[in-house]
Amino acid sequence: MDEKPKTRWEQIYLELRDQIITGVFQPGSEFPTNAEFMQKYDVHSTTIQSAINALINDGLVLSQGRKAPRIVRKAPTRARNYRKGGFSSEFGNVSSKNILALQILQKKEELPESLQQDLSAPV
Repeated sequence: MDEKPKTRWEQIYLELRDQIITGVFQPGSEFPTNAEFMQKYDVHSTTIQSAINALINDGLVLSQGRKAPRIVRKAPTRARNYRKGGFSSEFGNVSSKNILALQILQKKEELPESLQQDLSAPV
């Protein structure tokens, strides 16, 4: 982000969000507890809970109630339908990673086997 977040919970939220997006916390794995984060960041429980709530609202962490562990989502979804800023400023370094390559395939044999029955070249 161009502008540093104003609160500590926002800083923690952005750091944890980036760690989820980049795979530091693997999809389907248990998310650390509030107590673990309180110790790591040396902050009060409400600060951590605010950051965690934002992750839950963004669909990056699944909460199953007080007794069950929180789970990192397999396919992050956005619960909100608005942007906080531009894509690059919102997602930081991970927004500049090439994740898709487009290519026109001229021959059916170039298609993956699983798609050869459903599609025909050129694609």
